[in-house]
Amino acid sequence: MNTILPQMNLKIGVKRTIIVENYPHELTKTDLKICEKVYTNKINDITELHTEANKVKRYFLAWKQYVRDKQKKLENFNKHLQQSEKLEAFIKSLRKIQRKSANKIVDESNPEKYSKKCIKETQFLHRFQAQKEIIQMQKNKLREQKYIIDQLKLGNLEDAVKESMTQARMNVTDILQNCSVKVKCKIRSSVFLENINKDLLELGIKSDKVPKIIREMEQRALDREQKRRLISDRKKIMDAAKKEAFEINIMEKKSQDEENRKKCMEELQKRREAQLKYYRQVKLNREKTLQDTAKANDFYERKLKQATFVVLHKLIRIRRNNFIKSKVYYEMRLIRKGFKCWKRFLEEIEYRRNYNVLQLYNYKMKKKLFFAWFKIYTLSIQHVQVAEDFYTMQLEHKVFNYWHCYTCTQQFIEKNNMQRAQRHYQNWVLLHYFYQWKSLPAVIALEKAKEAKKRKWREKVWEILPDYKPVIDNSY
Repeated sequence: MNTILPQMNLKIGVKRTIIVENYPHELTKTDLKICEKVYTNKINDITELHTEANKVKRYFLAWKQYVRDKQKKLENFNKHLQQSEKLEAFIKSLRKIQRKSANKIVDESNPEKYSKKCIKETQFLHRFQAQKEIIQMQKNKLREQKYIIDQLKLGNLEDAVKESMTQARMNVTDILQNCSVKVKCKIRSSVFLENINKDLLELGIKSDKVPKIIREMEQRALDREQKRRLISDRKKIMDAAKKEAFEINIMEKKSQDEENRKKCMEELQKRREAQLKYYRQVKLNREKTLQDTAKANDFYERKLKQATFVVLHKLIRIRRNNFIKSKVYYEMRLIRKGFKCWKRFLEEIEYRRNYNVLQLYNYKMKKKLFFAWFKIYTLSIQHVQVAEDFYTMQLEHKVFNYWHCYTCTQQFIEKNNMQRAQRHYQNWVLLHYFYQWKSLPAVIALEKAKEAKKRKWREKVWEILPDYKPVIDNSY
């Protein structure tokens, strides 16, 4: 950067010296007139620009004010519309309520339709309660099923108890049959009569006191007991056969399960052997690839070393040649740099001389131009002030005329709008009060019905609480 800046200054200075040699030392009258014309033209351009900027600013402010007024009018109109829409919605809701109340009165006057409507409504009500009732019914059913299962279990227990009782009786009868005659005589007559047997009758233990009917009954009881024994023996044989068949089925199932398990084990073993074989092959392939990669790495390293040595030898030769070339280049560069510095020193001396001369010439020229410009500037200011005053007067006159026309038109429009709005408001108020007057009988009837209901409830409450004082609502 230090080497470049002086060169740039030097070039500029040289050009300026050439200009200085071409310019004359003194200005003539024609030159002064030309300068005055140039300056007046420039000042006129500046004043025109200022006036145009002021015009634009004023017009922009007027347009902005007009837009704001328009927005305010629109907002007021929208507010008025919203209020009217709210009132219309309120009137519509009142009409709907009136229609509903009239429909209710008509329905209550027709009890058949009212009952049908109530039935339809109650079909879709209390859905949650119906679901709860269904859940409760299902719970009750489950409880009943549980109770039945418990009863069946108790019945099975009762059957088992009965079977054990019959077995005990049979055991007792067997014991009594095997007892001696002396022991049997000591047993009660009822037990002896119940457990008497044919063998005892054959032995001749008979009582002449026992009647024939009792002996026949005992004989029948013995026959029945024998039949029961035969039936029980058959049942035992059937149960034993069923049990054997069940055990045989269980054994067959166990043998089938064992065979299936053996087959699965064999398949798993075969699969495992195949998997182990595959893993061994993979291991061998991996070892082989590792050996091949190791050989390839050794070969690559050997070749890389050879190539690096060749490249290194080439780089050493190139470095030697570059060192010699750089030495020669450095010497040449040093000589060129010294010559450039000497040249720059001379150019700087010449530039300083030329610069001082140019500064002196510029000072004198600026002094003359400043005095001439000052005269022209004072004249231009006076002309500009006169022009601005005339322009503002004309502009104010025009703006006042426009404003007067605009205000007159706006006043006329506002009067028309106010008259139309008043007519619309009066019509709307008349319509509103007409509808209220029309709905007055229905409202009075509803109020009377409410008062009758309140009176009935108060009479009922006074029957229970005679000291009760109702609260009277005087809000309306």
